[in-house]
Amino acid sequence: MKISFTGIRNASYIYDSDKQKGIKASYLNAQLKDDKYGNDLTEYKKLISKHSAFQNPYYSNFINIASINHKGTNVTVLNGIIIPEHNNFLQLFEFIAKLTKKISEMPEKDIIHDAGYLKNDYSDLGLLLNRRVSTSLQPYDKDWKEKIHNPASIKKCAGKIFKGIEAEMFEYFA
Repeated sequence: MKISFTGIRNASYIYDSDKQKGIKASYLNAQLKDDKYGNDLTEYKKLISKHSAFQNPYYSNFINIASINHKGTNVTVLNGIIIPEHNNFLQLFEFIAKLTKKISEMPEKDIIHDAGYLKNDYSDLGLLLNRRVSTSLQPYDKDWKEKIHNPASIKKCAGKIFKGIEAEMFEYFA
């Protein structure tokens, strides 16, 4: 049995792009927990209680983040909803930036996936929220589950999302 001391587990990622439309997107989904290294879940639930529209539609202890770049303009999406660039939502941006930076710097061995989670339907549905990963991949990849749960790629995706938030906030404060 592996024990996570990161406050984060069951993470997944996917990149999506449409060159014709000029869209690049990074999606990250992770289960949050509290532990001796941080209170990620408690902080998240406190923020969501102030912004209930951003609640994860499936599980309250999972966070789903997307960073979408459309022809040079960045937006951040939390649990399927675009976060408006407004002072009222700065805490959400700060939390996501802190979390994605933390994930991008984690040792790969600390990115834990529970066997029960990997067998759960949510591992297919939770990442894209409104569609299944298994049926959205074109062409179909029989190893999709292993690929979206790859720790090195999860870290890289988290880093891209962090950089997307930085760019978005730079534009907002400029």
